[in-house]
Amino acid sequence: MEEKVNAVARRKVILLIVMLILSVLLLSPWAFAPTTSMPERQEATGTPSPAEASAPSERPDAPMMPVGLKVVAALPEAEFDALRMQGEERAGRLPGVTVEFVRLNPDDAYQALLDASRRGEPVDVMLVENEWVKSFAVAGHLMPADGAFVGEALSEQLEALISPLKWNGYVWGVPRDFDPYVFVWNVPVWKSVAGGAALRPPQSVEGWQQLAARVREQFPQTRWLAISGDDPFAMLTWIQAAGGNHVALDDNATWQGTPAAEALALLDRERSGVDFSGDWDQIAGWLSAGRLLAALMPYSETVSLLARPLDDQPDALALDHATWQFSTVWPRGRSFVISSRSAHEEAARNWVAVMTESTVQQQNYALFGKLPVYRSLYSDKDIYGLSALFPSGGGATAAFPYRSPSEEGPDLPERLQRIGGLWREFASGTIGVAAWPERWAHVLADAEFDN
Repeated sequence: MEEKVNAVARRKVILLIVMLILSVLLLSPWAFAPTTSMPERQEATGTPSPAEASAPSERPDAPMMPVGLKVVAALPEAEFDALRMQGEERAGRLPGVTVEFVRLNPDDAYQALLDASRRGEPVDVMLVENEWVKSFAVAGHLMPADGAFVGEALSEQLEALISPLKWNGYVWGVPRDFDPYVFVWNVPVWKSVAGGAALRPPQSVEGWQQLAARVREQFPQTRWLAISGDDPFAMLTWIQAAGGNHVALDDNATWQGTPAAEALALLDRERSGVDFSGDWDQIAGWLSAGRLLAALMPYSETVSLLARPLDDQPDALALDHATWQFSTVWPRGRSFVISSRSAHEEAARNWVAVMTESTVQQQNYALFGKLPVYRSLYSDKDIYGLSALFPSGGGATAAFPYRSPSEEGPDLPERLQRIGGLWREFASGTIGVAAWPERWAHVLADAEFDN
């Protein structure tokens, strides 16, 4: 009997050992299997991987694994410092996210970012001009940014700003601010020229011609206009305002006998009374001293100028927003985009969402006069008086900034660069209006624009 018990016990021990061995053999391949990595997405397709599709989307304020973002911004130094400070102030909104900020000179940023993207240099977020976005998206250098619009943010966007960021069914950037050109007038100088009449800005090239002639004859030491000779948007805004029409940015544009040509010819004839420097501090001094009648300035510069009114003449300067009633106004906007090289797409989107909130937009307006991008900020009369800038309701939706610009192609940055070079030639006196049509057709002739 005892032998039977021992035999049963031995069989149980042997069976247990066999089961343990089988368990080890079955489980060992998984214990030593390599960890699988998430497959890379194809650049600029906007299609999430299966793992991403099943994972819950994280939003701002949500905890996440420690990540480091690289943010490259095409900004002047003061605005760059403010951006970095805003990021530091909001670091607690995105726990575990650290940011390296890199500044690029705005004048050189487009080519620098394009070259870096082609080389595949790692970057997560870029702050760029709106006109660049479609070029980068078509070339595969960006990820869709739709996920960075939190809550009602997408419906808040003004059409003039969001339209250039759309392509192939996606939105490829998140607007941050904009800064269109506007006329500022010295009212006392106007009254001197116009015999005491109330300010009524010219509505035609003929009206501008008469005004320029009066200033030249009556006040030879006073300039009648200041306009940047370095920015193609300034030239295009002038042609829109004085000539009353939009110029197509291609080599087929008609110049001979058009109001646009007449507006340009006026600058050529009366260039002795025009300042093309674009030195806004100097121009502000001339306006304050009564040595300049009108200036076509970025809106942000007028905010700075009006913050220091003329001595004993608090109403001496007046802004003319008439040009904003046209549908084809260049907003000169800037947006955040997410690089297709980013390894931290969700963190980048969350960071962009935080950095484009209405409070940040209001800060940028208070600090630098850059206009916010949310519609609601123009309907609240208690916020910096912005409600007076753009009309709402009625036919206002057919005008700026409620209508998309007419030029939005991926080769727009290249065309603007060429137009800018031509405009600088004209402003410097290298070429005159007679050579302009031929030079325009030449620089914008059909070519293989690189993207």
